[in-house]
Amino acid sequence: MSKDTGRLTSFKRKELGASQVGTLVLGHGFVSPNEILQMAVDEHNGIPIEGLDNPKMEAGRELEDAIASMFSNEIARQGKKDHSLKVQKKATIKELANGKLGSSVDRVLSFAGSMLDMTDSNGKNVCLNAIDNKGLIVQYPVEIKNYSGLPTDPVSPHHEYQLQQQMFCADITSGFIVRLVRGWELQFFHYEADTKMQEEILVAGVD
Repeated sequence: MSKDTGRLTSFKRKELGASQVGTLVLGHGFVSPNEILQMAVDEHNGIPIEGLDNPKMEAGRELEDAIASMFSNEIARQGKKDHSLKVQKKATIKELANGKLGSSVDRVLSFAGSMLDMTDSNGKNVCLNAIDNKGLIVQYPVEIKNYSGLPTDPVSPHHEYQLQQQMFCADITSGFIVRLVRGWELQFFHYEADTKMQEEILVAGVD
């Protein structure tokens, strides 16, 4: 990856956040790629960025703790009572040749003792290690969503790219997307790191 101070990540005073990459890769989203570029330029020039909030996003923030608690209860119900689901205190940054990718996840999941063995909402059996190959406690990223669509709807690809960037920045090989559907049905989906999607993020972040 060549250095180029004229690319998008270099406009950012801090870093390109994970919530934006799906729009850059897919070419559409809540805001357009050009709007993301303009916001990056504005941020670089010290211009306040306003108008990105909406009632759905506000509700999602207010419900985040409740959804996290429901997910924690489900983990315990499936047999792993000794676990921790905490707010990430500090963003994770990955340095690029011409800027930074950033990640600030809703929660990180860790646990003690034996492996985590559970079944996600796709019926996928999930087996995760508590300790990595360096002897450190693994903190798996958990992205939380309040979802108003149908329970049968697939997970938004924007959210999948968001989680992929979170895993990439943290050097973690798997993570979860958790969503509360229509205010009552909890669903959670396990994902493994996808090198193709992560390469697309890198390309989009510097194009």
